[in-house]
Amino acid sequence: MPTILHAESSLGRGGQEIRTLAETRWLIGHGWNALIACQPNSLLFREARAAAVPVEPIRMRSATDVGALINAGAGGGPPLFVVSETSKLRVYVNVPEGYSQAAKPGIKADLTLTEFADRRFQGTLVRTASAIDPSTRTLLAEIDLDNPTGELLSGSYAQVHIKLPRGSSAFTIPVNALLFRSEGLRVATLPDGKHVNLQPIQIGQDYGSDVEVVAGLNGDEKIIVNPPDSIVAGEEVRIASGTAAAGTSQ
Repeated sequence: MPTILHAESSLGRGGQEIRTLAETRWLIGHGWNALIACQPNSLLFREARAAAVPVEPIRMRSATDVGALINAGAGGGPPLFVVSETSKLRVYVNVPEGYSQAAKPGIKADLTLTEFADRRFQGTLVRTASAIDPSTRTLLAEIDLDNPTGELLSGSYAQVHIKLPRGSSAFTIPVNALLFRSEGLRVATLPDGKHVNLQPIQIGQDYGSDVEVVAGLNGDEKIIVNPPDSIVAGEEVRIASGTAAAGTSQ
């Protein structure tokens, strides 16, 4: 049996709302499937709930004024109203290319909004575009967020914090330990404690003051922090005593 839907965008209570509630109750009483869709903060919603009439809280935006001429069947005109089902929100974010391989469906994400400064809303990444946008070098991802009370409004601006997994073999080092050479990225290590080795590395995520190293290091190396640009492989150095000078080349 089909379901008869009554949609009402008004927040107030008048003859139309009273008639909608009465007709829905009559239809249900005579064996029909009937449902009211209205604003979650409307008087009709509260009265339908109190009367045990099936009702769905759906946000709407009216695009037509009372008394406006409606040409039935005429194409190209404005819609009577726009319906938004907001119990589950879809949030679209552009993930930088460097993090695209870690952005997999199923990982969690936290959303923060200016109007809820002390709260975080948790969502789940459900799908991606599976392709990098060549103009922005980003990956479009969709995050689904439960919104049962409707307190989050569709179209709002939010900051998304995606909890990307870190590789088990990755390490982080200070950004000032990097050496940018023509042959590639290097770090200066001390395999024997006094002679320099320029170790090629591959970096992953950039955390600002630190970077993630995904290849090239074992994790037990001694790395020279803030090495001079003139440092070369095989150069003999002395590890200075004291915490302040530890790790710098001499």
